[in-house]
Amino acid sequence: KADAYFLDIAGGWENNTKADTHEGTRRLVEDLRKKFPSLLCCGEMHYDALMSFIPLYHVFSEPTYAAAFDKYSRAFQHLSTPAPGRGSSGVHESGFGHFNPQTLSLNEHQIPTMTVVDDTFDRYRDVMAAIITRAKERASAM
Repeated sequence: KADAYFLDIAGGWENNTKADTHEGTRRLVEDLRKKFPSLLCCGEMHYDALMSFIPLYHVFSEPTYAAAFDKYSRAFQHLSTPAPGRGSSGVHESGFGHFNPQTLSLNEHQIPTMTVVDDTFDRYRDVMAAIITRAKERASAM
């Protein structure tokens, strides 16, 4: 049984004269919600009109209107978020980034998320534990 489904590139709107991508996405989500009411919909990225029917996103890209986003939706960190240590994302299009050990690469606008790659369990269990602790603290404060 599935818990959720993911709409990759959900926020990639296209001005198509033969089909309305926004309306098609809305109808897809509506139809799935009718058939599977407990199934969570998650989109990769967003634009404002999507927030009326998709509650969760893989990308939070609008810190300038965080309060408006947070009123309707939530986001976790993208799968390209750097892992503890060398900063590998494990994702081919992203490669490597900088993991910030002071902030644990977390921010206040996203659900705490951790990237796990080949050396994470063996070398960075302490960092994983710290991220889990931070997530629990945030959850209990809500």
